[in-house]
Amino acid sequence: MTTPTIQALLSRPCRACGGTEFTHMPKFYIPNPNSAYGFTLVACRQCRLTDLFADIAELEAHKHEIVRVPPAAPFR
Repeated sequence: MTTPTIQALLSRPCRACGGTEFTHMPKFYIPNPNSAYGFTLVACRQCRLTDLFADIAELEAHKHEIVRVPPAAPFR
């Protein structure tokens, strides 16, 4: 399943270098001694800028903590 955010990343040039070719891995697993966490990975093949998108429900099935911070403008 591709989310609107991932579709947007894959529909325009890389925001860092302008590259137009990406590696998209919809089921990328980061190994852990107790289990594996699934992510979606999008990487620019030119500059290697990489975005990882977590399945929040899958991550929160394990021990976790939710941290809230005061609202502010995005850092860009």
